[in-house]
Amino acid sequence: MLSSQPTLIMDNGAYSIKAGYATDQSARVFPNTVFKSKGERKRIFVADELDQCTDRSALFFVLPFERGYLVNWDTQLQIWNRVFGTEGAGLGVDCQQCRLVLTDPNEVAFAFTDNTDEIVFENYRFHAFLRTSASACTAQAHCSAHNPCCVVVDSGHSFTHIVPFVGGQIVREGIVRIDIGGKALTNQLKDWISYRQLHMMDETYLVNCCKEDCCFVSTDFQRDMDRWRANRVDYVLPDFVHTTRGHVLHWGDASNRLAHKNADVDEQQQKVTLGVERFALPELLIRPGDVEVQQMGIPEALCAAIERLPKEMQLLMARNIVLTGGNALFPGYRKRIEQELRSMLPEQYTLGVQQPSDPICHAWECARDAIQQQQHDDAETSASSAADVDAAATQFSPRLTAKFVSRAEYEENGPNICRRRFANVYNTNNNSNENNGDDGTI
Repeated sequence: MLSSQPTLIMDNGAYSIKAGYATDQSARVFPNTVFKSKGERKRIFVADELDQCTDRSALFFVLPFERGYLVNWDTQLQIWNRVFGTEGAGLGVDCQQCRLVLTDPNEVAFAFTDNTDEIVFENYRFHAFLRTSASACTAQAHCSAHNPCCVVVDSGHSFTHIVPFVGGQIVREGIVRIDIGGKALTNQLKDWISYRQLHMMDETYLVNCCKEDCCFVSTDFQRDMDRWRANRVDYVLPDFVHTTRGHVLHWGDASNRLAHKNADVDEQQQKVTLGVERFALPELLIRPGDVEVQQMGIPEALCAAIERLPKEMQLLMARNIVLTGGNALFPGYRKRIEQELRSMLPEQYTLGVQQPSDPICHAWECARDAIQQQQHDDAETSASSAADVDAAATQFSPRLTAKFVSRAEYEENGPNICRRRFANVYNTNNNSNENNGDDGTI
């Protein structure tokens, strides 16, 4: 049935929220944080209100997520109210006349998901609700009739999740979590800079910007170590009068050094110099043991995830690996992971590693495309007989309307209906799913 209600899609990440209607071209990105500034002690800044903060030095962060899981609901509700409201970049959502697609981490305990379902239906009273994961949204677009298998590597703020899918359904046996994400990298860079140059342990925001602007994943670590002096940069810190974000001054050959000396840089401006740190920091994604985190790096974990699966799936999984999350923005990230994987996997495996142009918003875009495809299919079905719709074309554009839980259904059945309908697990023992007869894969 063609739904008359607008559909709001919200990828609720630990660092940022990507939100927008299914009819929008792109998502609006909100910081999933409440900020406090030492320069404006009597005010808090919620989500996009950070744009109104003039002094971002020593910002204090209050996050709803800890270790990648939503635990601070008071803070989360403040942020959601801002996203759903009309002020600033708010979307002006009429919740009671709107359907919601919301992401949460993969395979979360019912104690977390039941809270989410209750908030959505009882606090905001959305007309209908679909809870899924960002990885499942991504797999939705990358699993096809030609290759129903896909591995999503979602490397975000709190951790990195490696999740295999068959036909858009999670294969539990292959899920791997690595406790290294953007937050751990930022904290490590704070330690290095504070020990070697300036004390910046309280400057999470500034160091995070420095990490994003300066760092890259080395594709030849020894070569970059040998020539680190030529690759070093100065990161000029903002003064929060004329600038709110730092900028990079490159050191390289003689002409670059001369330009650096002649640059119009105020003598009073502070700067930090990054040499080895530029590529040693993202190297922790590849080798967490360098900072005594006794876990596999992303390439090794990817290889382990694939090897846990049945033999007939392994070849297909290796052909369809998708890199998403904010850490995928590091230059050299995809190439390095591909290099490492090639050396680990059997040579007869064809390797296919994809990185979308916008790895942060890719899951939101995939969910939007799935909803739009569903609405298109519903319109075609209502205009002609269902038999006229090509089943092969819609096999991996699932019937999302069957997965939504309406407010009336929730009030009648409680959280159990959400547990059943949102189940999305592929059973490798009998090649069936655990969706209890409900159609669809998201």
